[in-house]
Parts: sequence; C-alpha cells; structure tokens
Amino acid sequence: MTDPCGTPGYVAPEVVVGQPYGMEVDNWTVGVLAFILLCGVPPFYAHDSAVVDDKIKKADYTFTHRAWEQVSDDAKDLIKKLLVVDPDTRLTAEEALKHRWVNADKNEQAEHYLTYSLDGLKEFNQGRNRLKGAIKAIRYTVRESVNRANSNVAQDADAAAAAVAQSE
Repeated sequence: MTDPCGTPGYVAPEVVVGQPYGMEVDNWTVGVLAFILLCGVPPFYAHDSAVVDDKIKKADYTFTHRAWEQVSDDAKDLIKKLLVVDPDTRLTAEEALKHRWVNADKNEQAEHYLTYSLDGLKEFNQGRNRLKGAIKAIRYTVRESVNRANSNVAQDADAAAAAVAQSE
C-alpha cells in the first residue's frame, strides 16, 4: 500500500515518508501502544505535527519518563526491536510473540508494578479530556455566533420589511 493512513503519532516511518508499506507498519504500532501502556505517555509527542513526523522518521524516543524506572529491561528491549525505522529489521509479529518479555514467567512480571505508568495514563487521558472540553467549548461558541448572526439577519430582515411596509 502507499496511501497514507493511520493516527498521527502511531504510524510507522514508511507511512510518514510516503513509501510503499506492508504489515510491518502494524508491528511499529504495537511498539507505540506497548510504549504508551508501559509508561503512560506516547513515544513521539510534540505540539507540532511536523516535529512528531520528524521524531517518527528517526525513531527518536527515550525511556526517560519516570515510569521507565519500573519497567523491565526485557520490555524495553521488545519496544526497541519494534520501533525500528527499517521495516526489514523490525520484529515481525511471530518474532514479537517469541520475545522473552512476552513469554516471561507471570510471577516475574508481577514484580514490576507500574504505578508511574498508571499515573501517566491518567495524565494522558486527562489531556485528551481537556482537548474534548476545548472542542466542545469551540463548538458552543461557533453555534452561538451563528445563532446570533442568524438572529441579526432575521432582525435586519424584519426591519427592512417594516420599512418597506411603512413606505407603501
């Protein structure tokens, strides 16, 4: 495929640069989702979409958020192998399913309680909720402006009709 599609911040580099792509893009997205679930924030974040695209093209992310202190090295390794710019060297789905972290003992994984990740997810969700609130406020403002404009047009039309009626 070559048509760009996907959610900004989640799409693979080959989608961003407009190269033909295949199922490898899904493995990249799994890496992005795992990153978010493990630390609570997206790996490629910026207020400017062009900056996000540049970060994706370079796989420019870090494990510096405080939540990463609680994440195992094996989990980080899986993400590093999924968020690879070259789709030919990116883990396949089959390889990801065989990864040590995916197959780790449940008791071993239970040792990593991700409190910071939960906090990060809550903050990320609050940001999304604030954005939804801002969008609702903008919609309301636009709707009210349109209603006022329509009301003014109606008043102007009534005044014009009254003026015509008086002149007759």
